[in-house]
Amino acid sequence: MHWDVVVAFDEGVARPAFKGRTNDISIAGASILTDTNIYATNLVTLLLAIPPMNSGQGKTIVEIRGRMRYTVHSSEHCRFRIGFHFESFKGDGRAVLETSLARRAMGRSVQTES
Repeated sequence: MHWDVVVAFDEGVARPAFKGRTNDISIAGASILTDTNIYATNLVTLLLAIPPMNSGQGKTIVEIRGRMRYTVHSSEHCRFRIGFHFESFKGDGRAVLETSLARRAMGRSVQTES
């Protein structure tokens, strides 16, 4: 699934937020594609925009704290690919992501994936 994401750094870190898209995602982590080569060893926040299952509904934003495990240039995508490991979810974010992934895996998804 190719969902929009924003990678945000903690206050006090002099780095802007970066936009990207998931290349691959599970309940444990994601592969994210960005135009910029970013990497941080400290925890960062990932804002994941999950598309609605039905048209006419808005995206659901899930806030996740995690760590970047690697950053490489993907010649296949002509972008940088970041391996992101999920460590904690805000609120019911984990349940929201689990439900979204399960529904799509069962083939209930419509045209809202890309």
